[in-house]
Amino acid sequence: MIAASPSLSDRGVRQAKGLLDASVGVGNEEIGCRRAVSANTVLAWRASLARTGVAGVGKVAPMPSPGPFPTQPAHDPWPRRDDDP
Repeated sequence: MIAASPSLSDRGVRQAKGLLDASVGVGNEEIGCRRAVSANTVLAWRASLARTGVAGVGKVAPMPSPGPFPTQPAHDPWPRRDDDP
């Protein structure tokens, strides 16, 4: 059982217990209070469960790539005025 797993991280056990609470109708706010996370985190757990199933419980989603580093600023951050020396 995932919720009692000694090998799963604390985060994974907390998520599994939160999802068990959700399965019996406990609301996001209450689950957040019980598991010391925000209601938005509980919402993300529910979305992850719907998307990946039980296999995704306890796994951390990869961070999205920030994209290429800009080589030049899009505009001059210190534009010169006519009266500058």
